[in-house]
Amino acid sequence: MSDSVGSWLADHELAEYAPLFHDNKIDMSILTELTVEDLKDMGIAAVGDRRRIMRAIAALDSGASDPLSRASHPVAAKRQVTVMFVDLSGFTKLTGGMDVEDAHDLLNAFFAATDGIFETFGGRIDKHIGDAVMAVFGVTASNVNDTERAARAALEIHTALQSLEVPLACHIGIASGQVIASAIGSEVHTEYTLVGDGVNLAARITDQAKGGETLISDNIHVALGSLFLGDDMGEARLAGIDQPQRLWRLRGISSSLRTQRHRFVGRRRELSMFRAVLERCRDHKAGEVHVVLGEPGIGKSHLSEEIAANAREMGYAIHSAAVTDFGAREGHSAVQVLLRSLLGLDADATGEIVQAAVEQASNIGWIDPSNRVHINALLDLSQDAGVAEVYANMDNATRMRGCRAVFDELIRARSAVSPLLLQIEDIHWAAPDILSTFAHIASTIRTLPCLLMMTSRIDGDPLDLDWQSQTRGVHLTKIELSGLSAAHARDLAQAIFDSGVDNVDALIERAEGNPLFLEQLLRSREAIAGGGLPGSIQAIVQSRLDSIAPEARRAMQAASVLGQRLSPEALNFLLGEITSDVQPMLRSGLMREDGADIVC
Repeated sequence: MSDSVGSWLADHELAEYAPLFHDNKIDMSILTELTVEDLKDMGIAAVGDRRRIMRAIAALDSGASDPLSRASHPVAAKRQVTVMFVDLSGFTKLTGGMDVEDAHDLLNAFFAATDGIFETFGGRIDKHIGDAVMAVFGVTASNVNDTERAARAALEIHTALQSLEVPLACHIGIASGQVIASAIGSEVHTEYTLVGDGVNLAARITDQAKGGETLISDNIHVALGSLFLGDDMGEARLAGIDQPQRLWRLRGISSSLRTQRHRFVGRRRELSMFRAVLERCRDHKAGEVHVVLGEPGIGKSHLSEEIAANAREMGYAIHSAAVTDFGAREGHSAVQVLLRSLLGLDADATGEIVQAAVEQASNIGWIDPSNRVHINALLDLSQDAGVAEVYANMDNATRMRGCRAVFDELIRARSAVSPLLLQIEDIHWAAPDILSTFAHIASTIRTLPCLLMMTSRIDGDPLDLDWQSQTRGVHLTKIELSGLSAAHARDLAQAIFDSGVDNVDALIERAEGNPLFLEQLLRSREAIAGGGLPGSIQAIVQSRLDSIAPEARRAMQAASVLGQRLSPEALNFLLGEITSDVQPMLRSGLMREDGADIVC
């Protein structure tokens, strides 16, 4: 490894990984070719650090060490992004009689709170404008859930500002759209910023919001789907925007995985198989692990919801959690949420309620007193001074054994009351220690009436042979979901719109069996009449492009010139190569083979 890679890591506060880059002979010439899988193979376990490294690499690939740096000017790029403005409410009145230094400190406290939250949720600060902040999600590396990240960040900002020494209120506007990210200015002054309809719309929406409110555009509402909790504010005329815009007031994000907005469609074979599995686990008191694999939007979550409904009818108790790739504890919250569920707690229960549930579980014999220190640590409960010191001096292996013992006891106690369905969403985001906990749970349920069901993306499935070796031979099945048939896609369209949709067959063909794509196309059919794609779908495709190496992205750009169906020979000719490696595009779902041709 050259010194420049070490310096590059240090510049991004990632110097601890320099030895790994050195051991794997990574230098600047191949740095931009690294993928997330490469980082995993190198032993970089933390999901957050892998994300930070990939963002930094993406910025390096575009020609800047910091993509929003005023000191560097990367090549202009067209991106689908989510834009948010946060504007302090009543700042002029609040600081009217204040000393200028106190006003300055107040403003700095506001920026410190908002900027930290944006960083936590993967947003980037574009600029501070007086007493407002403009932030963007997806400008350097897209995530399929950028709209959710922005919505959650907005909710947390409102809460954080109220808890400052001098409580503050703000009003927030969020919109998405295509922008040009580039350097703008003159020889005298140049800055790197975003220009586009998404920026203008977000700014105008912010003007409409009242103190304490977050207003979102209609395309953000569509992208959030069943996660959205809030109010329809109707259409509004916005300055500088030609057409009236439908606005929505965001009040929260649904914490339930079971939030379908239409009846379940298709997947009869999979449902029949899972009903048989549920009967088998219940009747034979023998646990199994089933993993549902599929690309984003293929219907993993909706299938999980339907399986949970079936299990509930069969007398199962359902306990669910989801691994996230953003937030204060990336990849770790699923363990805490599952533990809370096993204790009978809501995901957002706090303080005395949590403490009372732990006391009850201990009193009825579900938790051994010796493991109270571990469950208190898992739930962030206060410890007695002496116990806290003992826990602080434990090594990580002892803590992991204690964590596993807690789950072992609770699952055995719960399964003695009723059969269990444990559902874990999105394990492709899980850190190694969390995957190890799931492996122990899988090992525990071997002789219990319990089904452990997990979902993962195909290209990020982390349950390899090493993971399976930790489960002591539990029955493990993996199921890969394919797209809906044309008949089931029509049923889905009818379920979404009872009155039917004109030209539905063209939209079905365009969605290629992906339920999310079809739903987004149906809900955005007026906006896409000109031949475009909904922003939510553009963001999914963009996130896949961002996750592959630069050579693969170059091949995708060449393929887009040739059309939806092309031959490998034509692609190689256009790239000027004897043969090109299409495997990265095939694994990411950006391409698929159809006979001798490639379909994009």
